[in-house]
Amino acid sequence: MCRKFFYFLFIFAVSLSPQFSVAQTTGEAALADKYFEEGEYNSALDLYEKLNRQEPLNRHFVYRITACYDKTRNYDAAIKFLDKAIRREPEAYELEIMKAAEMEKSGDGKGSERVLDELIGKKLRTIGDFSLASGFFLGMNNTDRAVATILQGRKVNKNDNLFATELAQIFQRQGKYDPATREYLKIYAFDPMSYAEVRQNILNLVSASSAPEVERVLLEAVQKNQKDQGIRSLVYDFYVLNEQFMEAFIQVKSMDKVFSGSGERVFQFAMTMRSNHNYNMSNKAFDYVIETHPQSPFYFQSYQEKTVNGEMEAFEKIPLDTFSIKAAVKAYDDLLNTFGRNTSFFDAIYRKSRLQAFYLFDLKSALAELEAIVAMPLKPKEKAQANLLIGDIYLMQKEFNKSKLKYSEVDLQFKDE
Repeated sequence: MCRKFFYFLFIFAVSLSPQFSVAQTTGEAALADKYFEEGEYNSALDLYEKLNRQEPLNRHFVYRITACYDKTRNYDAAIKFLDKAIRREPEAYELEIMKAAEMEKSGDGKGSERVLDELIGKKLRTIGDFSLASGFFLGMNNTDRAVATILQGRKVNKNDNLFATELAQIFQRQGKYDPATREYLKIYAFDPMSYAEVRQNILNLVSASSAPEVERVLLEAVQKNQKDQGIRSLVYDFYVLNEQFMEAFIQVKSMDKVFSGSGERVFQFAMTMRSNHNYNMSNKAFDYVIETHPQSPFYFQSYQEKTVNGEMEAFEKIPLDTFSIKAAVKAYDDLLNTFGRNTSFFDAIYRKSRLQAFYLFDLKSALAELEAIVAMPLKPKEKAQANLLIGDIYLMQKEFNKSKLKYSEVDLQFKDE
């Protein structure tokens, strides 16, 4: 609720600007607005003052009269007018903020500061008061005063969680990433259900200049909350985003140990490293899973994906290196000899056969592997993949009828695909 109210106040605060004002639609009010928007401030002022006498509590007229004086640099008249408006509405605190702004423009900086100090320190009492004032300060781009108002609001209302999102956003706007991160973490500590939003907000802070501050705060949070998976995951995500992959690896291994994982987190990290073409780090992560989780379902997957890394790395070499392709084939062969040629390793068999056929032109060996695997109870799409590759090999051998037969077999099985 506070965020929506704060946003409303921001819009309210900038109502001095013609594009944000509540335009009157009839009679003299419409004509005054027209004069104002066209920059004819003296003509607008005459009409607004007349309307203000008729409706002294209409804030639109109060704002516009102040704006007319401001636009014509008649700051003393603006201050005098606002003094009358404040006496009429002593709890309209935004009028005091406007008065302080006019005083500063008139050259009375110390007087302006006294007005604001008294307002923030003595007059504002309720959450609504502090919301109104901080929103108005922010709308006037006075971020320091907006921060001071929120902090005083917390003190008066004895609630250190008030306006945490708004304060974090102001700190971010000021380039103060340490306190911004702390405010976002405060939101998560108060409401763990907000984790997804807090995570995104903190990661959005990360840049080359802000990373050291964000990292420092996150590591402090981890030290204080060793068992908090959310904060640990956030640190891991930070390191991946900032491309500090070794630190991310250390963090994800630690999470695996602290939370008695099955190796899944580290496995997913390995796949992320593959996506970043960091095959060396990816292999380190797969090796960790292989060494520490022999009973995990990710154990066999890590073996298989590690061989895939060898293939993908080979294809990134320009020009294509036949020796690297042979090494990838051997890695698949070693995997299959170790764990057996069964349906669980279909992907390895298929990948090995494709390399043999298209890059080493060892059609006979590729065909033998594929014919053996299609004889097993494969999933329909796996069998179709294998048969299509068999058809390609027959085509390369100029066995056109056999090739056509294999393609037709797949075609009949998947008429709509």
